[in-house]
Amino acid sequence: MDDRKGETPAIQPLNSVGNSGGSSATHSATTASPEDTTRRVREAADHAVKDVKNAAMSGVEDARAKAGDMGHTTATSLRNLADQAEENLPWLATALG
Repeated sequence: MDDRKGETPAIQPLNSVGNSGGSSATHSATTASPEDTTRRVREAADHAVKDVKNAAMSGVEDARAKAGDMGHTTATSLRNLADQAEENLPWLATALG
């Protein structure tokens, strides 16, 4: 039990907790340093950002392809309408031409 009356016990560093003077090599292998943890978090965040960017670019490419298809379909429909107007209503083709 702690002999300090009412005082908060000092916090020991992670790599010294449970270390009884023996080799710290086995213990340090199970705990990560703050730098290692920071690096892992940064790598995970970078990976997540890249995944989001790739998903967004894929969505943009899909939308672009769909818009191109719709534009092509619309242009084809207008050409067909113009051809029909030329055949069925020559006066309208003259007026629009």
